[in-house]
Amino acid sequence: LVRLGEPTSTTVVPLARGAKLRIRSDGKGATGSYTVLCGGEVLAAGSARPGASILVVVPEGIVTVRFLRAGESAVEREIRASAGEEETEVVF
Repeated sequence: LVRLGEPTSTTVVPLARGAKLRIRSDGKGATGSYTVLCGGEVLAAGSARPGASILVVVPEGIVTVRFLRAGESAVEREIRASAGEEETEVVF
């Protein structure tokens, strides 16, 4: 926490540039839910209405996107995300 007029610490937190991943529902079928994983850890999760898209910032490297619609089997896609590039789009 930094407050006006108080000294700050010399702690430095290095940050890596993220990659942009756009998850898009193709507009067919019901609302679905998505989960973005990296190394088995959940980075983001939510729902997407038909035709909607969601922008998620992910670390550079391999990420897995899982998409599930009611009454259907989950679909997974592995994506190689690169920082500094245009958005990578995955459509379900």
